[in-house]
Amino acid sequence: MRTTATHTRTGLDDFQSMEDTRRNLDGVPGNPGEMIRSWRSRLGVTQEMLARALGVTLSTLNRWENGRGLPSQLAWRELKGLAVRRGCPL
Repeated sequence: MRTTATHTRTGLDDFQSMEDTRRNLDGVPGNPGEMIRSWRSRLGVTQEMLARALGVTLSTLNRWENGRGLPSQLAWRELKGLAVRRGCPL
């Protein structure tokens, strides 16, 4: 009998992934979603504009801001880079 290695995502996998991301946020204080929303507001850009600049979908950015998801480590690097380029710290 031949078996294949498949991985199905469960709610537990998603939870674990979010917990791993929370541990790796390198000094991001408190609620990351509130921080992103506040920073975006200080920049004076819409969710759509920021999503486009980061290369993510509008719904992804909306989930981050509403606490239903967290940016990946790559997305955090993009956020930090954009903050530096715009001269507006996170």
